Amino acid sequence: MMDAYFGAGRVGLLTVKLFTADKFNRMLDSSNLAEAIKVLYESNYGEGMVLNSSEEFEKLLSQESQIACQFLKELSSDEKASDCFLMVYDYDNAKILAKSKYLRKDNGSLCYVNGLIDAKEMAQKIVNDDYEGFPIPMQDALSKIDLEFFEGNRTGELVDLLLDKAMYKDILSKIKKCKTKSVVQYFKCEIDTKNILTLLRAKRADLGEDKFLQMFLEGGNLKQEWFLELFQAPVEKWEAICQPEYKELLMQGVDCLLHNKSLYSCEQLADKYKVAILVPNKDNLTIEPVICWYLSKMREIDNVRMILVGLSCGIEKTRISERLKVLYV
Repeated sequence: MMDAYFGAGRVGLLTVKLFTADKFNRMLDSSNLAEAIKVLYESNYGEGMVLNSSEEFEKLLSQESQIACQFLKELSSDEKASDCFLMVYDYDNAKILAKSKYLRKDNGSLCYVNGLIDAKEMAQKIVNDDYEGFPIPMQDALSKIDLEFFEGNRTGELVDLLLDKAMYKDILSKIKKCKTKSVVQYFKCEIDTKNILTLLRAKRADLGEDKFLQMFLEGGNLKQEWFLELFQAPVEKWEAICQPEYKELLMQGVDCLLHNKSLYSCEQLADKYKVAILVPNKDNLTIEPVICWYLSKMREIDNVRMILVGLSCGIEKTRISERLKVLYV
């Protein structure tokens, strides 16, 4: 574990290297995929990795992602906090491998190597129904999936739902011992905003109350009772029962539902709530600058991926641009 002062100094140097709007625009203005990837080569993406073909850009992004996760591990001054961000990869791998087991396909190559659990070891254990050594919430979720599949409830949605619930239960157990309060607030906010987005999607799809409750994530600041009050009320009445801290998000959702608009603007706004929690602390001599850099780096990689996929598919550049994410630093 690195000293917070030294970590803050290292992350200052890394932050300078993050992509600015100019670099994203250079990529967007590229005439083809190969020209856009030249911007990544100039920026030493993947520590100098060179592709055999421009179409293999995902290899370069995967390498850059691994480097970012390794930096997070090395620069962390609060292991409990950094683990909360890295365990997401473990749960994503568990989803991939649980689905693969029942489809009888070897999708291990799709797993991430960025997590806390060795992906190859996880693959072997899940095939053998051996969950010992995994976090308790993950063990419980995988056992429940086995039971549900045995009883005929075989859907990918079930796998995602049970492992998502387990992941947040695991995160919440870890952040109880976390020294960095903004990280606690960040994940509480993530749960709250995910539940609001789930509410909006459930209302749009005209799902029943039972289905919404199945998808509801426990552990946020907003209680289930409040969500049920909203669920049972007409959308037009939601403003009267809004929680002040999320009023803008909920009202944006009401507008989308009433005028049949995409919920993408709500997803962007939900993201800004999380940014607002961490950004004021990005200059502290704690783990917060490291986390802000890490999350910015992962958003940068997501933006680069969006641009490259968009260019390869011939998507209009203005449509790609409007979906790029805001960085934390």
